[in-house]
Amino acid sequence: MRSIILIGILGVMLGAVSQAEAGQLRHKYFGVLVNYFAPDEARLADDEGVGINVLFGRELNPHLYFEGQAFSNVFETGVNGGADLYQHGVGLDLMATLLRRGSFTPFIIGGVGYVYDDVVPNRLDSGNFYANAGLGVLSRELGSSGMRVRLDARAAYDDFEGGVTDVRLGVGLEIPLSPTELVVREVPVPVAASEAAPAQGYPPRPIPGGVDSDGDGVLDNFDQCPNTLPGTRVNRSGCVVEPQVVGVLSSVHFEWNKSRLLPDARTILEHAALAFVGQPSLRVEIVGHADSTGNPAINDQISQARAEAVRQFLLQRGIPAERMQVQGLGDSQPVSSNSTDMGRWENRRVEFRLERKMPGAMGKQ
Repeated sequence: MRSIILIGILGVMLGAVSQAEAGQLRHKYFGVLVNYFAPDEARLADDEGVGINVLFGRELNPHLYFEGQAFSNVFETGVNGGADLYQHGVGLDLMATLLRRGSFTPFIIGGVGYVYDDVVPNRLDSGNFYANAGLGVLSRELGSSGMRVRLDARAAYDDFEGGVTDVRLGVGLEIPLSPTELVVREVPVPVAASEAAPAQGYPPRPIPGGVDSDGDGVLDNFDQCPNTLPGTRVNRSGCVVEPQVVGVLSSVHFEWNKSRLLPDARTILEHAALAFVGQPSLRVEIVGHADSTGNPAINDQISQARAEAVRQFLLQRGIPAERMQVQGLGDSQPVSSNSTDMGRWENRRVEFRLERKMPGAMGKQ
């Protein structure tokens, strides 16, 4: 009966894997875990066991992954100082993440497989049904490598001598495979003011083989931070790389000597509000600028007022005040010549400086 159950479960899992292949869901990874066991008393082992798992995982949908695993474990008996109980096996697990993979991802996991118990005395050696279930957590990505630290705890059942259940604690690394399949490309491309998207919207940059709604270079299937601001540098998960200045928001312009938002600026800021909603860890310093016409002290004041106008707009869209700081730099950082009408218009602007953690002293409130 257990063999029939094992074959049935494996068949369902492999069917799901085939469906994922047909849907071209290509997120995959390799992992290595070192395990510590508290063995079942029925094993007649000492008080500990150790082992290693090697696994391969592949996405079925943004919250569900299958994992094939191979493992080898050793249980201490304390007899003549030897390690007399060995276990080798293979299995197939399903992992369900409670959140989309991001900076901190809890998950539940379970599966079945086959295990060979090599014990003393040898007459008890046998191949058996194996099952495990538990929960764990993945860390945020480690730098630009995409690797994550993984911790999990499981109950591991082995149909040996009537059945034993060990408690297993594991720690290790997940390493992404074929990153060019996970993300079409990283996007370090700054966008100059003259290249800013038109006021009527932000058409996505075309990417062969998939949909990238926000144009950040990461396909929607793998984008954990939707509605990214145009021109923003992102990592392989589609989330902002910090810190940086989003130069494209120099398209948020103002009339001369005024801090009232123009209609095109409102269009851009509506998109910015969606980006902040999609990335709750994102903080921003809103920096106002002025052209060189008039008194420098007045320019400082008007640039501060322009930054505050943007802040108030985002506050009205539900962005918390603690995620925003403002600063006015007057006419000290022009992006174009102040000798022409167009140059002065481009200099009357607001820029965003983004970070994924709360900045320290970023400027005036």
